[in-house]
Amino acid sequence: MASTKAISDGKWHHIALTRVRKSGVNTIYFDGVKDASLVKGLGLPVSNDVVMTIGGHPAGAAHAFAGAVDDMAIFTKVLSADEINLAIKSGINRSSTAVKRNGKLTIMWGQLRTNL
Repeated sequence: MASTKAISDGKWHHIALTRVRKSGVNTIYFDGVKDASLVKGLGLPVSNDVVMTIGGHPAGAAHAFAGAVDDMAIFTKVLSADEINLAIKSGINRSSTAVKRNGKLTIMWGQLRTNL
């Protein structure tokens, strides 16, 4: 699934992807505005047995995202457009993320960023 918007303008952009397991609807939000939807993976669970790629492309590195990804989060629920826009304006509510910060990668990344 890909956005219909160009992100190669040198500006910061907020990209969000939501997935509803029951319906299989995947939606991309570009800077808080719904951009594209696709039914894919109807009823399939997301698990640790499936590789998830952010910025990659099945056709290889020549087609992958060439930029920086920052402040990535996975949530325990599907966010609404209003919640996505709130996250853009106010930051991420860490209590609703799927990965808890206690001693895991998110805390390590935060430590790396502050030690630059």
